Amino acid sequence: MTIKWILCAFAIATANAALFETYYSSDRSDEPIKNNPAAQPPFNVGPPPQTSPRQDAGTAPRAVSPTPRQEPSPRAPFRTRRLAAAPHGSFALGGAFLLRASVGFASLDRQVSVDTLGGGEAVYYRPENAFMGYSNGATLKHNDQDARWRYQFGVGYQLPNEGNFWYLDYANSDETQELDASFAFSLPSARVANTIPYIKIGANIGFGDSRGAAPSSFGVLLGVGGYNYLNDAKSFRIEYGVDYSRTEWLPISHRYGDEEWIDNLWHIYLGAAYRF
Repeated sequence: MTIKWILCAFAIATANAALFETYYSSDRSDEPIKNNPAAQPPFNVGPPPQTSPRQDAGTAPRAVSPTPRQEPSPRAPFRTRRLAAAPHGSFALGGAFLLRASVGFASLDRQVSVDTLGGGEAVYYRPENAFMGYSNGATLKHNDQDARWRYQFGVGYQLPNEGNFWYLDYANSDETQELDASFAFSLPSARVANTIPYIKIGANIGFGDSRGAAPSSFGVLLGVGGYNYLNDAKSFRIEYGVDYSRTEWLPISHRYGDEEWIDNLWHIYLGAAYRF
């Protein structure tokens, strides 16, 4: 990394040296300016006067003052080109940071399965307290369909000129909390009126009744959406879209066997973001 920065600095210094040479080659010459009155010889200047024969031999001839030499015009002061300000942003990306929050409606379809070991014990799906059957060595199944509110807030970063952006969000929905990391491909060339669409991909980890900070689920997501700016400075905007995610939970161990969940979730949201 150090060698890379040294090479970059050397390249910048070389470019600046070339600019200096270009500026010096355009300096004024040392010739006097033709239209400068001070550079013109005085009027009615004839040949030098001759000594009169009647003039006494001891009298020195009158000297004629020479024409004053015009000094060359001073060079114009050296001026460097004014450089543009560095782009706003971090890591030389030139973009802007984002703060966002949203509220949405989530439709959950959870597939539950329990591989029982036998023993005849009653098996329940605890979130709904739904009876699934008895542990007799078979695989018991249950389907949980639910609708819930979902709240999200997070931080992000967007590349310049309505470029791609990423988010790191915290989401809360009933007994489940998630961390979502997503990357959105912004499509300004496909804008409709003032709406700029985007396509989003990402991944998430969930925390549901887990011990400590250990994650209990892992998933992937895909979504589409759009945003509209609310002011000319493009610092405030509204966002809306729909996401689909598929999440698999870690097995839940019971005396009668392991219980597994697979979630298919559709999420419709409306939010706002501040870009700075």
